Amino acid sequence: MPITKNNKNKKNLFIVLLSIFLVILTYSFPPIPQDLEYHNFADKRTFLSIPNFGDVMGNIAFLIFGIMGVHYICSQCKDWEDIFYNKFEKFLWKFFFIAICLVTFGSGYYHFSPDNDSLMWDRLPMTLGFMSFFAITIIERINYKLGVRLFPILLVIGVFSVLYWSYTENLGEGDLRLYVLVQFLPIIVIPFMLFLFDSPYTHTKKLINVVVWYLIAKVLEHFDHDIFELTQNIVSGHTLKHVAAAFSAYYMMVYLKNRKKIEIKS
Repeated sequence: MPITKNNKNKKNLFIVLLSIFLVILTYSFPPIPQDLEYHNFADKRTFLSIPNFGDVMGNIAFLIFGIMGVHYICSQCKDWEDIFYNKFEKFLWKFFFIAICLVTFGSGYYHFSPDNDSLMWDRLPMTLGFMSFFAITIIERINYKLGVRLFPILLVIGVFSVLYWSYTENLGEGDLRLYVLVQFLPIIVIPFMLFLFDSPYTHTKKLINVVVWYLIAKVLEHFDHDIFELTQNIVSGHTLKHVAAAFSAYYMMVYLKNRKKIEIKS
């Protein structure tokens, strides 16, 4: 059955209402300070004079997949018309993979000496990744012009969420709520966008792997100490979390490399 304008408007309204609901739900809670116990990771071993070696070096996976993504776009996507409908999409995808590379350094710096100050540098590049992925999905699934216009706004909100949290922590009144929204609202909304809206590209089912691997990463993060104990102190849950989260970026690249433009019937 062809999608009518009325049906599309209903789907757009659903996405808007879902987003508003998540904002209201998040701010129905009081300000959320950073739990200092968060910095107490399971694997504190030093190797090659690098403290917390496992968690620091686990971030290399982001660098590997980020470089692979940037290289593919720069080497294989020179004729952007063969891969994208619009040139801005190429820029946005490159921006996403550059942000993934930056996660390596931000997260590595944080895990070298975990505290609230270094955590800010861990979260900043992650917000760039979240927001660019969100904008990519809006462009592909809802409306190109809307995604282009929202992208800088989403970036500002993402960066501000981290700076605001850091500022409030320094005041002794830490508030993570906006950062929580920046991280989890796209993860909740994007699957609905993938399900409800058609894509102008093939192989979009591969994007489900992006969300699944990120959710796996959050589970591994939660069971950091348990996994470290279960593996007899070989590897911690947080180290594996980095690898799993990096696989989210890997599947973004898999999708990009395999997809084809679908001819839009006039």
